[in-house]
Amino acid sequence: MATDFRLRIWPDPILSVRCEPVNVSDLQIDPIDRMIQTVHDHNALGIAANQIGWDRRVIVARLGDLLEVMINPMIKDRSGARRMNESCLSIPGLVVPVTRAETITVSFNCLQCLAPHPALTDPDHEHAGGGRRPRLELSGLEAAIVQREIDHLDGKTLADHPHARRGANRDILAKLKAQAKL
Repeated sequence: MATDFRLRIWPDPILSVRCEPVNVSDLQIDPIDRMIQTVHDHNALGIAANQIGWDRRVIVARLGDLLEVMINPMIKDRSGARRMNESCLSIPGLVVPVTRAETITVSFNCLQCLAPHPALTDPDHEHAGGGRRPRLELSGLEAAIVQREIDHLDGKTLADHPHARRGANRDILAKLKAQAKL
């Protein structure tokens, strides 16, 4: 496993990898801390683990004023549709119109749910050590953020979207591909 948890830029192959679920024995705090720091450093809305080179199913999403760490997130329900322009930390300059569900219900493990050691266990947290998966209903931008980051966990990037191959976006991808060969 990589220990160089730095932001990966497309076409880095890790961005196309379907990430593996996190087990208690896999739980590492260093990459999660790095993900949170990267979101802060770039004033980003979210990040997926493979964007820092970690092939596990973990995302960090900005939900209102809070950053939520979601381990093994799964979308349980979707409704409505909304088209928004999206961008990505791993593909600087690319902006793609994407249609996503307007509202989703997502379930996930939180750090306290998986915590194998006391440093992560908060006895006042309703999910502390119980293994239950919190569920959140999200809509609008927050729903789009979570859907975008789960796409990353499935190895899908905005570069895979048909609109990414048009006009200025095509030039951005060509430039990034050329830089990767250097």
